[in-house]
Amino acid sequence: MGGGTISGNTATTKGTSVGSKAMGGAVCVSGSGSKFIMEGNSPSISDNEVKTAGSGSNLSTIGGGVCVCDGAIFEMKAGSIENNKALEGDKQYFGHTGGGVCVGDSVDGGTSGATFTMKGGTISDNEAGYGGGVAVTSNSSFKMSGDDSKISGNKASYEDPSHKKQGSGGGVFVLHGILDMTGGVINGNEAGYGGGIHGKAHGSNNGEIVVSGNSTISNNIADSGGGITSEYKLSIKEHDSKTPTIKENNANSICGGIYLRYNNILSFTGGTVTGNTVSGSFGLGKGMYLEANSTKVKMSGSATVDKNNDVHLGGFKPSNYAYITVTGALTGQHAATLTVRSDSGYTEGREVVKGDGFPLTPAYINKFPITKQMAPSEQEWTTELDTNALKLKKK
Repeated sequence: MGGGTISGNTATTKGTSVGSKAMGGAVCVSGSGSKFIMEGNSPSISDNEVKTAGSGSNLSTIGGGVCVCDGAIFEMKAGSIENNKALEGDKQYFGHTGGGVCVGDSVDGGTSGATFTMKGGTISDNEAGYGGGVAVTSNSSFKMSGDDSKISGNKASYEDPSHKKQGSGGGVFVLHGILDMTGGVINGNEAGYGGGIHGKAHGSNNGEIVVSGNSTISNNIADSGGGITSEYKLSIKEHDSKTPTIKENNANSICGGIYLRYNNILSFTGGTVTGNTVSGSFGLGKGMYLEANSTKVKMSGSATVDKNNDVHLGGFKPSNYAYITVTGALTGQHAATLTVRSDSGYTEGREVVKGDGFPLTPAYINKFPITKQMAPSEQEWTTELDTNALKLKKK
């Protein structure tokens, strides 16, 4: 597709069928060896939709604009995918998935293994329940690179049976797939969880999010996890001597920057988390929030959470207190300011940073300052080094 517009199309499910699928409101690329390329003179895929029809159940609407499945390949080098919708259907995680693009699922129920490569262009102003801009599922991958690639202004929103508003991954939703971002911008998206990106844990999820190189995740909004919500596996690292930035995202309740849940493992070896905010009075973790000790963060290299942000270490009791693991030398003078619960988290001797295969030194006390306790009374805290761990200590 070297130019022109594909717009105003609708794909629907079939009548009373159980498990019927509507895939790709404008374009569905299916089958190994199939390839679709967007390049050239501003091609556009816009104002398309996937919808339900009739009274069927367990219905899937996938890829309001584009669906790529069953081993197919889609290459986006220029142009726009915008104003597409996937808002109907009742199948969990696939009922309304991928407003602009869905990479994954299968026409005949097989294993998808599809690939979408974005080297330029914009995916913007699309809407779905899961993945307002992009959804990556079913052992498929979305590869994003280049300074001209942009995913912006998308929204993930729906109402569950209790009419509680939900929505996951305003920019990108990842479930049993891989998002590999080495460049570009994900900004100005909105969701309930993961305004920019939501990596969902579900069953034997083997999905992964990789953010590296000259990538920026900024100005996204969510109830929880303004920039990123990750529940399984996340890597933030250097690529081609460049490091990513997660900045100026906002959450209404939990964590403006990166919200880490369940058994997530974050490998943070390069990059900066800065300028993120939390609007609500609950306000846990401007920069990063670790839910409990099952949530792992492994830091080394140039990884930094700026002083204008903090890392909130969750956990309600000593048996599940969260902590940070240092696996190699941290090169900056400041690594992260640590915050814990005022009512139960500030306990002398609590381990907040541990060395793993790397010997901590007294210099790491200054790399990880502690936020002042404000309730039930004000108290300044620091740490002391003991048995290769930083432990809380009153000043």
